[in-house]
Amino acid sequence: MRIVTVLNQESCHPARFGELLEERGVTPTRVNAWLDPPAEELLDDAGGVIVLGGSMGAHDEADHPHLTSVLGLLRGAHERRTPVLGICLGSQLLAKALGAKTYPMTASEIGWFEIEVECDDPLLGPAGTRTQLDWHLDSFDVPPGARRIARGRGCTNQAFRAGNSYGLQFHPELDEATMAAWLRAESSRADLDELGVDPQSLFDGLERHRAEYVTQARRIVQGFIDLVDRERLAKSTTQA
Repeated sequence: MRIVTVLNQESCHPARFGELLEERGVTPTRVNAWLDPPAEELLDDAGGVIVLGGSMGAHDEADHPHLTSVLGLLRGAHERRTPVLGICLGSQLLAKALGAKTYPMTASEIGWFEIEVECDDPLLGPAGTRTQLDWHLDSFDVPPGARRIARGRGCTNQAFRAGNSYGLQFHPELDEATMAAWLRAESSRADLDELGVDPQSLFDGLERHRAEYVTQARRIVQGFIDLVDRERLAKSTTQA
């Protein structure tokens, strides 16, 4: 099984998701999109695609030209029914690729928040309340034909599904090392100060919510692998 992980900047990588994939015998193929913009040919032997976050917005193609290639990759994957998982910026790019509007929020959302999973879902699990980490300045509308599967108070659209394509506004992939690096970044300080977010409390949330947070990460990764397996089986059956 080959799963492509698309990075939009160095600091936004699979983190815990990478470890969980390898635990399950999957070695992700990493693509640094800002150095090597992905071409749709990547999909020819890819079982699934995961697109990670970034400090830029989905509308920032002029300053970050690689985003145009990532959008094309997402459209191509969705058309082929190749399973897609977009996280934060990745979810915004996926929404845009599928015809929805993306836009800056009036107030950024950074912190640990309750989200409501609105229906039983193979990746997010049973309907109900979850605690998740949000760290984003932009949001999206749910694409035409897609279904919202999780909502929040500050940012209504927290997750959607369109066929085999999933967009998650929150960050279920973070681990301690990645969070620490984000908090040290100079670019983070202004946003944290503006919102009055205490960096230490944000970091400590990883421990406060560890049991639930790690359980969710495992469920999402396993659900995505299962989705990849089902789609590969369906395609092989059709071709036979």
